[in-house]
Amino acid sequence: MSLVQLANVCSHLQNASLARLGLTSIPHSRLHLLLAVQLQKQGFISNVVLAGSTPPAKLLPQTAVDHELKFQKLQHATPSESIRHAFDTSNPFARQREQSAELRAVRDSVLPPEESSTERLKVQEQSIGEPEDFSINELFPASNLHPETEQQLRAEAFTESEQVTQTNRASRRLWLSLKYWDGEPVMRKLKMLSRPTQKLWLTHDDLSRIVRGKRANYIDGMTRIGECIFLSTDKGIMEARECVERRIGGMALCRIWG
Repeated sequence: MSLVQLANVCSHLQNASLARLGLTSIPHSRLHLLLAVQLQKQGFISNVVLAGSTPPAKLLPQTAVDHELKFQKLQHATPSESIRHAFDTSNPFARQREQSAELRAVRDSVLPPEESSTERLKVQEQSIGEPEDFSINELFPASNLHPETEQQLRAEAFTESEQVTQTNRASRRLWLSLKYWDGEPVMRKLKMLSRPTQKLWLTHDDLSRIVRGKRANYIDGMTRIGECIFLSTDKGIMEARECVERRIGGMALCRIWG
C-alpha cells in the first residue's frame, strides 16, 4: 500500500472535479481499484472501467465516437467510398455539392451509372460495429472485491482489442466518470488523513464518535452533508459508517465531501 500514490490520486481527482472534467484516469493498483469501487458505491462517481492509456469507447459521448469511427474509416476508404460519403444526405454539405455541376461530373465519372443516381446516394452510411471482445487473463489481482462487483468490472473491461499481458500490465489505468449536480462537482474536496510518516489507526469506539460528529484521535467529526471517511481494514476498503455497523476498525485513508 502506497500512501504517496494515494495522495497523488486524491489531489488529481480534486483538481479534475474543480476543472469540471467528465472523464479522468488514475493508475491501476489494488488500493486504487478498491477505493474507486467505494467511490462509485457512495455515489461520488458514476463509472469505473479498467482500460489502457486511451479512454474506453463506452465512456465517450456517442457523437464523438461516431465521428472518430467515420474519420478512421474514411482514411482507408477507396475513391468510390469517399464520393459516396461526400454526397450522402447525412452530410450537411451534400446538398451544396449536389448543386455543383463540376462535382456531379466528378461523381458520375468515378461511380458506376447505377450507383451515381440520387436515390442510391440517399442511403445512410452503415454503422460501424463495436470492436471484438478479447479474453482477459489476470485483470484483477487478489482482492476482497465482491464476486458480483469483480464480474461487473471484468465485463466492462471488454472495450479494447488489446489483450492484457505481462508487458502492458503497467500501462493499465482506471477510467472514472465524474458526477456533477447543478453545475457543481459532487466530489469537491479530498483530504488525506494518514501520511507515510504518520498512520492514523481508528478503533470502533473512535469511529462511533467521529460518525456522530465528535473529534477522536486527531480526526474531526463528520458534520458535512454527504461526507465520507474511507478506511483500510482487514475486510478491504470500507466507509466509516459501514465499519461502525460491523464493529471493526482500521487505518484512516482519506475523507471526501462535496
